[in-house]
Amino acid sequence: MLLLKKNSVMFLMIIILLAACNSIFYYPSRTDYKRKITQPYEEITILSKSGNKLNGWYFKSQQKKSKGLFVFFHGNARNITVHWRSFSWITEAGYDYFLFDYSGYGKSTGVAGARNIYYDGISALDYIIPLHKDIPDYKIIISAMSLGGAVMLTSAAECSYKDSIDLLFVDCTFPSYKKIAKYHYGNSCMPLKILPPFFISDRYAPEKHLDQIADIPLLMSHCYEDEVIPYFLGEDLYSQLKNPKTFWKLSCKHTAGYWRKENQTKLIDFLETVKIRH
Repeated sequence: MLLLKKNSVMFLMIIILLAACNSIFYYPSRTDYKRKITQPYEEITILSKSGNKLNGWYFKSQQKKSKGLFVFFHGNARNITVHWRSFSWITEAGYDYFLFDYSGYGKSTGVAGARNIYYDGISALDYIIPLHKDIPDYKIIISAMSLGGAVMLTSAAECSYKDSIDLLFVDCTFPSYKKIAKYHYGNSCMPLKILPPFFISDRYAPEKHLDQIADIPLLMSHCYEDEVIPYFLGEDLYSQLKNPKTFWKLSCKHTAGYWRKENQTKLIDFLETVKIRH
């Protein structure tokens, strides 16, 4: 009986520590950080396969004829009331712009977690791509930053319309949840220090799904001075990609590259070269 109680206590301690370690990936906020938005947008609700309702924002191109759709998967903290600014300038370049919040973020219902966010990403793509894939001379660009890159690459692999995606664009992301967790928390989160493979799952890691999207052209960039997701993990991911691919090494801090006008112009020029596959 005493042994049974000790085992139960040990199991409970492991569960608590596991929950603490898994929480390192998600920092959702319900706070509305929205400042004055001069661009009109449509608020969209998506019913996710996770069972939750996702809140999305859709901005129309500021040009008479849109060149395409630019979908954005944001990172692990706050919500779209902050992240919309990351590529808000893309509408001036002639692209429609769509971004959304994962479960537990902003107005999206539910709780943030690996399984929910996995289904959220797939559901968002399965919702937005069919609305645009039959528009003539219209490019579909799926983009992401930081943790959003890991979510996006897996979502693109599993969505029903990956053949309609003309370009994947990822900035400052990583190939494996185990690798990024070990880099940041291997010495501070005890389960990770002792048994990292057991306590962090790579079931939804992008490196497990890359073969499914290998035929889609991909642009990747990474800030060389990135201390959040180190540059060597970006190189690791890029080395595993079999796509027709391009890599940009940027001089900046984590996800700060596209606040600079020269990098915005560089990206816009690159998008002009993207060929329509669908």
